Amino acid sequence: MTEESRDKEELSPAASPPGWVLASQWGLNLTVLTCVFGYAGYWVGERLGSMAASFFLMVLGIILGFAAGLYRMIKATEKLGKPGKIGSGQESDNGSASGS
Repeated sequence: MTEESRDKEELSPAASPPGWVLASQWGLNLTVLTCVFGYAGYWVGERLGSMAASFFLMVLGIILGFAAGLYRMIKATEKLGKPGKIGSGQESDNGSASGS
């Protein structure tokens, strides 16, 4: 029974993954979004039939993809910070309860 509870703890969302996993996830996220948005801009430009439009839409797509990747990275970091704040809040609750 203790093994089952240990397995549940390992799979719980509160347990954060190692740093290298987060770094690789963020790197792949930035790379994939940048490439997908860049290719989408290039594809739309090709459909318009102009090389200049294709170039500028590709650059715009790369910028938008990079911005989307940064946004997702910031949101993921904010989620990582929340469990620490909850844990510190629980400690202050325990401290205030013992002080009463």
